[in-house]
Amino acid sequence: MFAKGQDTSRREVLLIGGGAFICAVLPVVVAVAGPFDSIELDRRARVLRQGPVAVPGASGTGPGLAGADIVAPRRGFLGIDWVISEKIGVTLMLLTARQKMQLAGGGQPSGEPLMRFDIAGPETAGQNAQVTQGSYYVARLNRAQRPVQILYRASFLPF
Repeated sequence: MFAKGQDTSRREVLLIGGGAFICAVLPVVVAVAGPFDSIELDRRARVLRQGPVAVPGASGTGPGLAGADIVAPRRGFLGIDWVISEKIGVTLMLLTARQKMQLAGGGQPSGEPLMRFDIAGPETAGQNAQVTQGSYYVARLNRAQRPVQILYRASFLPF
């Protein structure tokens, strides 16, 4: 049907055109550094929760508080990583369910929190706490007058 030269040319056009079409249709993957790239997660760890949290500023009644419930499925390490870009002080705590109730009632949690860190910002860091199966509470306290945005990730690594 076609001469030998025309058949080769047609094949080249189809291959080039088909390749261009596939490249145009497929989404482009761009290597962008994520906020937690500098904090390596163990490949066996499971991310339980991740995202931004706005911690309100302090009021006349006390520090601003923002928190999240985290459930550990069994014994292991509960990791809390954070990124804060502002120069502001925030206290991060990992509390038991009982300590959470005390804090929610307006009191001081009894005993030592499983984790307590003063974050000065700006920084990207993280810590782990050994936990048993159960519910925990990640609390962030802001004693500054202005609110602050923190990006956090909670992960679980079983024993």
